[in-house]
Amino acid sequence: MRAMVPALPVEYNGFRPGLHRGLPQIGEHNDDIANELGYSDEKLKSLRPFLGTS
Repeated sequence: MRAMVPALPVEYNGFRPGLHRGLPQIGEHNDDIANELGYSDEKLKSLRPFLGTS
């Protein structure tokens, strides 16, 4: 699945590039966010059976 976002307010020789990025998968950034919130990798490993993510 792809998502469209507003174009950048930049032009290159009259060409305005668009942005196309795939949507993140469910849970793709869970570990990154949990680490930023202060959860250690060991704590996440112990919680993983209850979270339903790999």
